[in-house]
Amino acid sequence: MLNIVVLLNHNDGEDIIRSVKKLTGFGSVYKIIVVDNGSTDASLTEIKKFKSSKLLIVENKENLGFGRGCNVGIKLALALGADNVANLNPDLDYSFDFIKPLSQSGIDIVAPVLKTKQNGKYVYDFGGKINWFLGRAYHLVSSKAKGTTFNTQPDLGPQRSEDSSRECDYASGGAILVKRKVFDEIGFFDERFFIYYEDADFSIRAKKAGFSVGVDKDVVIEHLLEEVKVTHNRVKINNNLISNFKFIVKWVPWYFKPIAMLYLLWLWS
Repeated sequence: MLNIVVLLNHNDGEDIIRSVKKLTGFGSVYKIIVVDNGSTDASLTEIKKFKSSKLLIVENKENLGFGRGCNVGIKLALALGADNVANLNPDLDYSFDFIKPLSQSGIDIVAPVLKTKQNGKYVYDFGGKINWFLGRAYHLVSSKAKGTTFNTQPDLGPQRSEDSSRECDYASGGAILVKRKVFDEIGFFDERFFIYYEDADFSIRAKKAGFSVGVDKDVVIEHLLEEVKVTHNRVKINNNLISNFKFIVKWVPWYFKPIAMLYLLWLWS
């Protein structure tokens, strides 16, 4: 079974170098495809210095956005015969080979539990949910690695303790492993989403086609951000809201659309 990793680089500096070096040591990984999305820092130059038969580099001349940039790498991975494609962010903890257990999970689109720091304490992300009333995506976060009580709604109901996976509405595009048959059936990330909501859209399309989407709660990976904070970057906020608008138009039921649009306008103001 061939597992190929796709890493999207856009000025990711030391993170992309560290992740490539670590991934080359993963026995479960056949190839690592770095897609450079028009980086202007020295990261691409440094990656080219790294010699490994596992490493392939694709250069985009400009920033194509998350979905479109990842699609370049995913299509190459499939052309190389990948059975599974892992789409990963450079700023994850690559201290152990987590690709192997994810590839053996039996879930068509599977994410690990992501461990991040918020307000000085670690929390655990168990995948994404959609608030269809407001047309917004959010994450199920727990203070426990094996948590069943979340500090965001809704209640998912009882979960068998022996079940190693938890179904979610969508899996985050920055840390997912996808079986080849999913791409063969539904295609790739919708490139109309420049950044944000492309992962939610992809997961919804997959579930409608009958594929499973979930989190393997036995695989916990730290997301090596300094600390998760509410962004005040206007460009990021605008990109999120633009993609949110496209998501509402595409997916929110007509009877909820007016409410979702009014809420979006309130967020934009």
